[in-house]
Amino acid sequence: MKNDPNQERDQRFNSEQAAIAYPNTFNLEGYSINAKRRYRRELALLDKAFSHFKPDSKILDLPCGTGRLSVLLADAGMRVTAADLSPKMVDSARETMGEFNEKNPSQAVEFATANAMETNFADDQFDGVLCYRLLHHFHEAGQRRQIFKELRRINTGPIVATVFTSNALDYYVMRFRSLFTGKKHLHRSYLPLKTFHEDFAAAGLTVVEAIPRMRGISPVWIFVLK
Repeated sequence: MKNDPNQERDQRFNSEQAAIAYPNTFNLEGYSINAKRRYRRELALLDKAFSHFKPDSKILDLPCGTGRLSVLLADAGMRVTAADLSPKMVDSARETMGEFNEKNPSQAVEFATANAMETNFADDQFDGVLCYRLLHHFHEAGQRRQIFKELRRINTGPIVATVFTSNALDYYVMRFRSLFTGKKHLHRSYLPLKTFHEDFAAAGLTVVEAIPRMRGISPVWIFVLK
């Protein structure tokens, strides 16, 4: 009997080990020079994408993970709801945001456990959604499109989403290395940009801005959708 990849994915992230392993800040101390450059580029792209969110707007961070982006959104003046499928990740995010919430009770981040494909949030509940590093865990088009449709349903503003594409040199380098090392990123789905545009259209979304981390080199893109 084959293992269910969806169940394996959910179990992997709904673990105390995962909550501990994921960083809760963008503190780059101890990282390699290349890693620091990579994260600085990504932070610059996120700042650009976040400019599509209006100050004091209600933003859903899903999946919030350990809350490191919830912090950035709250610091930028957003009213944030940090949500994740994993209760352990939500607990970690709550701990990450503890000091901020104590100092800013009127802007305190709220927390929820939610499945991106069926969140149980109300229609038009949010002014914007951040969906950071989630979609590469979904190999089936129907699941990705269901997520986009759900985020569109609960939101009146922009959706900021990251994807991993196969239109990148680093993707082919990774595949080449896997032939010799045997290491494969089976939990990640690298797809052509055309496929994601088809997903967006199927969910009734249009691209407001497409932001590559390093065009043609990095597989990471940030899309602003509406």
